[in-house]
Amino acid sequence: MLALGIILHVAQGFLEASILPVAFCIAGIAIAFGFAWLLWKAGVWAGGDVKLMIAIAALNPINPNILNAFGITSPSIQLPIFVISLFIFSVFAMLPYGAFISAVKLQKNHEQKKAFLLDARKKIFSTIEYCFAIIGMGFILMYFNLPVLLDIPLLFAFGLLRKRVLQVGIAVAVFAFALLQDMTASLQWLFLLLFFFLGVWLLFKLYFLSKTLLRKKVNVSNLEEGMIVSETFIESNGTVSKAPEIQIKNVINYLKQNRLHELSDYLNPKGRRIVSSARAAGLSLEEIKELQALAKEKKIGENVSISESVPFVPAVLIAYVFLGLAGDFLWHWLFLL
Repeated sequence: MLALGIILHVAQGFLEASILPVAFCIAGIAIAFGFAWLLWKAGVWAGGDVKLMIAIAALNPINPNILNAFGITSPSIQLPIFVISLFIFSVFAMLPYGAFISAVKLQKNHEQKKAFLLDARKKIFSTIEYCFAIIGMGFILMYFNLPVLLDIPLLFAFGLLRKRVLQVGIAVAVFAFALLQDMTASLQWLFLLLFFFLGVWLLFKLYFLSKTLLRKKVNVSNLEEGMIVSETFIESNGTVSKAPEIQIKNVINYLKQNRLHELSDYLNPKGRRIVSSARAAGLSLEEIKELQALAKEKKIGENVSISESVPFVPAVLIAYVFLGLAGDFLWHWLFLL
């Protein structure tokens, strides 16, 4: 792909009697290499991801924007930064892709499936209640010719109510008022809001659930090169410990309580990292040998938690097709600003 991209752009430059196609190709390769190398050093990408992105940059230094070839105008930035756009949209594509994989895995895990369905049932009822409140309060505000934006502080106050019975009673009462005002519009808004809120919840719930569903315990003697550990081992003062798993709610609590020093230790534990869950390339042979030695010395357990890797390439394909058809909306928006 790299060689083909260079050859095609040289041929294009020759046919058009212009140096620009070759210059854009070289610039795209250089930008892709620098960007991908930084992600590789940070442990976000493995070596294969870096090579793939450089090869794509050689073929498409600029957003391909296929629709323009058919006369359908869509925004696109004529700069050799397509790979950066591709990475950003690939991250977004991982959300539905990861949720789909999680849904497939969930069917085989009866315990997790039962817990998920129980959680979903609770979420459906609470969402219906809040949709009742949103629609009902909105109609009340319109009835008295008050700004609809007042719905936000009213909903906030509604959420602060301690008594569950009172919340349900208010939600049902205000929605009944909305039905009396305009039954068709109220029901339409109800279905739209339910579809949106439950859809977003389902997407994120399945995606974050994949972190649990894609984990398994592997004996240290059976570890193989490239396996991705889901736990980080830290050596400090001769002792080995597991670093706490980073969770957004814990980070928010540290920030709320202004415990910035503890937050720093939480995000970056002191000591030598033996293996890290953030390393996309997975375990090296040297790291496997060290883990096995530590297990023999009883400094760690005999089993290590491993994450089944989710292929990144399908997400890249989804992003590539989207950008190719829809243009580079991200950079177009940024340049407009």
